[in-house]
Amino acid sequence: MAFGSLHVAPHIPHLLKQYPQLIVDLTLDDKRSNLMDMGADLAFQTGDLPSSSLICRKLADLSSIVCAAPSYLQSAAPILVPADLLDHNCILFSYSDNKDAWTFKSELGQQEFTVSGNYQVNNSEALCNAAIQGLGIARLPSFIARPYILSGALVQLLDGYKMPTKSLYAVHGARTLVPRKTRVVIDYFAALYAKENPN
Repeated sequence: MAFGSLHVAPHIPHLLKQYPQLIVDLTLDDKRSNLMDMGADLAFQTGDLPSSSLICRKLADLSSIVCAAPSYLQSAAPILVPADLLDHNCILFSYSDNKDAWTFKSELGQQEFTVSGNYQVNNSEALCNAAIQGLGIARLPSFIARPYILSGALVQLLDGYKMPTKSLYAVHGARTLVPRKTRVVIDYFAALYAKENPN
């Protein structure tokens, strides 16, 4: 939902001006839905996609970072390595397939840690807000966290470690000939994200 609000919805007016015969019914939701059940022509989804009869086109790579508010960090134990997270209150995104299994990559290789906390929520913006209010440590998409890190409302943690990226896909029904309206929308956002990575 947050990605759609920030990186899809703002571009729809320009898309419709460029292709005035298009009709767009945009639905924003954090829950992964079945494209066919929704009766939709096209969906943007992230992460590993299940094998199916759907056709996917990769649009971008999205990264995540771990961060917390200065107010939380003032009274918290130092966080120098990912294992330190095990002693902290971590806020979880409930729709994530790996909500409490946080993976980190460094020169030492890849490590996974099972974190825990007293709050989970199914919306990234609500998760970010909880972190800003000092509730705990959050794993957030970079495109959500970055402005708050720049303003000082959040502090990025574990800079020397990278979290795996998630691919953003355009997903549509398998057909021999992709409808022109679907192809136009996919091509529009593919070109847009190639020019301006939505991270």
